[in-house]
Amino acid sequence: MENLIFFRKKIRSYFLFMFFFNSFTIFLFFEGISQTKFSFIKNDSLKYHFGYVGMKVNPKTKGFTLSKFIIKIDLTDSAGDLLKRIKKNEWISKLTDSTTDWATNLLLYYLYERDATQYKVNITNREYWLILNQKQKEIRYWKKYLPKSPSK
Repeated sequence: MENLIFFRKKIRSYFLFMFFFNSFTIFLFFEGISQTKFSFIKNDSLKYHFGYVGMKVNPKTKGFTLSKFIIKIDLTDSAGDLLKRIKKNEWISKLTDSTTDWATNLLLYYLYERDATQYKVNITNREYWLILNQKQKEIRYWKKYLPKSPSK
């Protein structure tokens, strides 16, 4: 009888160990996927240029939008699809990380076609962006205006 109890305890210990080990392994696997799927968002490797959008008139409302410079980024289809699925908290996390903050901000300008005239004229690199305290302003802006969940 004692051998049976001892055997059951050993089996239970083994299954508990395997359960936690497998759970931890799965967590590390998905954490690794999460890190690698955003690997193209890096300050030192993101390539961008500017586009110019002229004044547009909306015939229905008779209103118009002013001309502006916009950020243009050449992305693969899979990277573009991935960007459209990133959640607000992930964007904010990338904006606060010193290795991805500049690239993330440029990607958000690109996705939302925000007026980037100041980046064309005054803020031409990350260093100026930091000196002019623009990073904190952008984080406040995106926290306020980014949708909580990505658009479908």
